[in-house]
Amino acid sequence: MIIYSTDCAVVNWSEAAEVVRRAPLGDRDTEKLKRAFINSFIAVFAFEDKKLIGMGRATCDGEYQAAIYDLVVLPEYQKKRIGKKIM
Repeated sequence: MIIYSTDCAVVNWSEAAEVVRRAPLGDRDTEKLKRAFINSFIAVFAFEDKKLIGMGRATCDGEYQAAIYDLVVLPEYQKKRIGKKIM
């Protein structure tokens, strides 16, 4: 069963950097990745059996503009609508 969370405190950020690398969006510094997600308007994480399998975040101005960043899902979980649910 896949569980979705918006709680950045439950994330292992080394695991998160590995998800980004494998997605593949390249290498990310663990501390910078953590700060980016914590400072975002909203962040959503997908877990299966406590394993991080996907995540995404959004920034916005609170009025007109918003942008989605770092929407990633592990390759073996892609095409299962997980990214769509994170959105």
